[in-house]
Amino acid sequence: MRFLILIFFLLLSNVILSQKTLRARKIFKVTDFCFSENNTNIQSILNIDGYYLINKPYMNSSGYPTVIRLDTAEMICVFYSDGLFSFHFEPENFKTISVDKNGVYEPSRLQWGRYLISNDTIKGLFSENPGGMFLSYGQIWFKIINKNTIRVIGYKNGFIDNTDLASYQLEGFYYNNLGQFIPYNDIPDANKSWLKHQKWFWCDKTKFEKWKLKKHL
Repeated sequence: MRFLILIFFLLLSNVILSQKTLRARKIFKVTDFCFSENNTNIQSILNIDGYYLINKPYMNSSGYPTVIRLDTAEMICVFYSDGLFSFHFEPENFKTISVDKNGVYEPSRLQWGRYLISNDTIKGLFSENPGGMFLSYGQIWFKIINKNTIRVIGYKNGFIDNTDLASYQLEGFYYNNLGQFIPYNDIPDANKSWLKHQKWFWCDKTKFEKWKLKKHL
C-alpha cells in the first residue's frame, strides 16, 4: 500500500512539474515578451556598455550570541540591445564560468530574461534557470532616471500589476536604491544565454533556426 501511495505522489509531482514548466515556456509566447531579435534602441536612452550596480544597506544578524552588523546586498543588471537582460551578474565569479558543448554558459546565479520599454520604464520578464524545480517566471521593473541611473520599482514571481507596484514601494527590498552605471568590457555574452537557445523563447521559430545555423558556422 505504501508503495502505491509513493507511486501516486511521484506521478502527481511529475504532472505538476510538467504543467508549471509548460506555463513558464508559454508565457513568453502568449505575451509580448517572446524574443524577436530586433534592436530595442535602448542605447539611445540608457548606457549599456557595462552594468548597473544597485546597493542595498541592511542590518544583518548572525551567530550566537546574535551579532548585528551593517551589511550590503548587491544586484547587478545588464541590458542588451536585442531585448535580453540579465541580473545577479557577479563580475569576479563569472570569470570562472565555463561554456558547455552547445555554447551555453554553465548554470550560475545569473538569470536571463526579455525586456520591453514603456516610456521611462523597463519591464523585464525572466525565467528560472534550468535545473530549478518548477522553471518558474517572474517580473522585474526598472524606472529610468537618466542615461546612467535606474531604480527597481517592482519585483514579483509572476506578473506585476499596479497593486504590486504600490506594495513594492512600501516593502520592496531594493526600492529607492539607485542603480548606477559601471562601464565594463567583459559583460556576459547574450548569445551564450541558455534562454536564447530555447526555440520556445523566440517569436519566430524560423528566425531561431537561422540564428542557430549562423551561430555555428
